[in-house]
Amino acid sequence: MDARHQIVIASRDPATFDELQADIVKLARETLEASGAILPLSDDEIAALFDTVCFNDDLFDSPEIEGVDTVINCIGSVEYFNEENLNAVNVALTGWILEQSKAKGIDRHVYISTAFAPAVSDGFIEERIYGDEGDDPTMYTRTKRKAERLVSESGLDYLIIRPSVVIGDSRTGSYAGKRYGIYQLWDGAKRLLPNNIDLMRLACPDAQMNFVHQDAFISVMRYALSQPFKGKIINVVSDSSQAPTMKDLWSLLFDEIGQPNTLEWAPDNDSLDYQGLSPRVRAFNAFCRTNLEIASRNWTFDRSAINAMKADGVSFSDALLPSIRICQKQFMTLYDEKKGRVFNE
Repeated sequence: MDARHQIVIASRDPATFDELQADIVKLARETLEASGAILPLSDDEIAALFDTVCFNDDLFDSPEIEGVDTVINCIGSVEYFNEENLNAVNVALTGWILEQSKAKGIDRHVYISTAFAPAVSDGFIEERIYGDEGDDPTMYTRTKRKAERLVSESGLDYLIIRPSVVIGDSRTGSYAGKRYGIYQLWDGAKRLLPNNIDLMRLACPDAQMNFVHQDAFISVMRYALSQPFKGKIINVVSDSSQAPTMKDLWSLLFDEIGQPNTLEWAPDNDSLDYQGLSPRVRAFNAFCRTNLEIASRNWTFDRSAINAMKADGVSFSDALLPSIRICQKQFMTLYDEKKGRVFNE
């Protein structure tokens, strides 16, 4: 927004155009206000910065695309075990977008991947392209890794952004995303767990959890888009050495919703004993299973790009327990106010 760029929003559903634009503007205003700044544009000036176009086979022939110099591809399927959809969206569709971009002379390409795409859980995830050496927890990471390779081999001037699990603003807790990651667990806890828990057993992998705050992600994007791309890959992650453990996060949750009378830990899903658990606690454990399987891996990340940005004055707030608590509190408050209807899904 600093340079008044014209933004073309592509969506499969024209009915969402106004909602998408409103969400982007709201996020921009809230992020700037939380940092003590303002968005120095009127609503009319902001509206003039947006064009909207339907995402279909004729997308790149739309007149709105004329003059576009950068594609930001944030399309992705997160259906962890639906191999057909994951390949269709994360791999085939990415390939199509790259081909169309080249055909139309749109040379700059930003691909939003995931920090877990390399799927190297027992080593250092470097800021480079990976082959098939990964130990994938789901098909999702494998398809994102394939998509990264397509981008790197496209011949375009590319930038690959790899966020870990995005959570709310570090200062306000405001969150503009979907019900993924820890928000899925918090939402499940509110929906499924009883007010008074007699016996609670939980899978608690001995691993640290890496999150990235929404405002930190925005800071990285604003800086990275202003710089030459040159095939750069950025792990947008918090400091692995300071990341909270799963036990830290469970404890944080029970500080909010109430401590169980008895709380027992299991090292993983397969070791969890369901005997004696209430039906609602059983249901919650089943609900958490896939996320905990992914969380059971020790992920450590190269942060060379982030460290260089910080040295250049970019603000980046690591997601640690105090700021994660702010996000959890904000979610719980909204959940109670909106009677569970926090997400527009």
